[in-house]
Amino acid sequence: MRKVDVWADVRCPWCWIGLWRLGDAVRQTNRLVSGGITVRHRSFLLEPDGPATPGRPLAEVAVRDWGMAPEQWRAKSEAIRAAGELEGLEIHPGSALTFDSRPVHRLLKAATTMGDTPPALLWEAAFDAHFRRNADLSRRSGLLALARELGFSSGVAHQLLAGSDFADEVTADLELGRLSRITSVPTVLVDGRRLAGNTPTRELARALRDVEAVR
Repeated sequence: MRKVDVWADVRCPWCWIGLWRLGDAVRQTNRLVSGGITVRHRSFLLEPDGPATPGRPLAEVAVRDWGMAPEQWRAKSEAIRAAGELEGLEIHPGSALTFDSRPVHRLLKAATTMGDTPPALLWEAAFDAHFRRNADLSRRSGLLALARELGFSSGVAHQLLAGSDFADEVTADLELGRLSRITSVPTVLVDGRRLAGNTPTRELARALRDVEAVR
């Protein structure tokens, strides 16, 4: 069995694109790998302490906080949108709202343990909420709505978000990422060997077939 670890943050549009490509590559090659392929989704936090002012449009943050010129952001945003469109993804990065992604990662960890839905589809739901629908995941109402999409009852969702369940699992992923020198996302490790998560699907599939192709 080939083990694949992928680090991503739900706030990263390239992570959505990268995980989509990885999923496509796995579907193409799973039968060709002895024992099949197991993908383990690892949490990464772009802002470990969360944004200073959550709930703001990313376009505003890019210009006012990151110091990007408006035309620079427009070009970057268009590149993201176009790359997503090639994969069949509808991404609206400029109107996506900033939020602390740690609670979402906890929800994803919790939902994975239920075993009803493949982790890739759970992550897909979170990316879709953030980048396609631009849901406000900085608010409890937005998180509760996402939790229901992930399969939780209203009561369980409230309980999960009010507590700290699965925080240790998220922290463990972050620590493993630190030890593995993961400094940007998406990053894929195939049998311990590194591959950039934004690699085209064809190259990802080749790497999955032949781990020696991974640099």
